[in-house]
Amino acid sequence: TSMINKTVSIMEHLIESDPDVVFLSETWLKSNKNEVTACVKTYGYILLHNIRQDRQKELGGGVGILLKTGISYKRLNYKQYSSFELTVLKLHINDYQHLVHISIYRVLFVPISTFLLEIVQLLEYLVTLKDSIILAGDINIHLDTNELNSNRFKDTLNTFNLVQHINFPTHIQGHTLDMIATFNDAPVISNINSDHHDVSHQSLITFTANISLEKRLYKQISYRNTKSVDIDKFNDEINEQFSVSSTKSFAENIDHYNKILGSTGWEP
Repeated sequence: TSMINKTVSIMEHLIESDPDVVFLSETWLKSNKNEVTACVKTYGYILLHNIRQDRQKELGGGVGILLKTGISYKRLNYKQYSSFELTVLKLHINDYQHLVHISIYRVLFVPISTFLLEIVQLLEYLVTLKDSIILAGDINIHLDTNELNSNRFKDTLNTFNLVQHINFPTHIQGHTLDMIATFNDAPVISNINSDHHDVSHQSLITFTANISLEKRLYKQISYRNTKSVDIDKFNDEINEQFSVSSTKSFAENIDHYNKILGSTGWEP
C-alpha cells in the first residue's frame, strides 16, 4: 500500500508536465509485473524496468524508463555490469532516425574504481550504436567537486565527447549526483529545471530534448526493360552507324559508340 501511495503521488506530480519519457533510479521493485506497473498504466504510461540482479543487499536498486503509451520503441541488449544498473531503449523518431535512452544507477556497494572501468565499456558500446543518445540517472558521485573520482569520471565523459548538462545541486544536501549526458550536444537539451518532491532525497529533473529531423534525399532511378528489345533490329541499327576509326583515339571511338547508342535510345 505504501508503494502504491508513493507511485500515485509521483504520477500525479509527473503528469503536470506531461513528459514523454521518464528516467527512474532506485525503484525498489522486485519484479517486472506488479501493482506499481499496473498503476502507471492507468496514467497512460508503461514501465520498462530492470530489477536488481544478484543483489548483495535486500533493499534498494532497480532502474527503468517510463514511456508514454503509443511511443514506438525497442529494448536493446547489453552487457550486465556489476557497478551500475541500467535500462536501454531505442525510440523510433521516424523510419530511419532513432534516439537511444539509457537510464543508469550506480550502486554503492561496489567500489567506485570498478565503476570507472565499467562505464568506459558502456560508452564504447553506445558509440557503436551510431545513434543520438540521452544517458541519464543517478551515479552517486559529487560532480560539483574536484575530488579525484569526480574528475576521473568527468575526464571519461570528455574522452567520449559527452556533454553533462546538469550544473546545479540535485540532492537535498547540496551535491550534484545526477547526470543528463549526450554525445556532442545532440540532441540539444534545453529547459532544464529542478523540483524537489518529498518522496525522494533527490530532485526531479525535467528537460526538453530538441531533435532535428533529418531530411532524406530520394533519387529517381529509371531502367530499361531489356526483355522487350528486338535484338536483331538493335544490332542492325548499331552496325549501320558504327565504325571504328584507326585515326581516332580510344576515347573518341568510345564517345562515337555512346552517341550511336543514344540515337537508338540505349545511351548508358
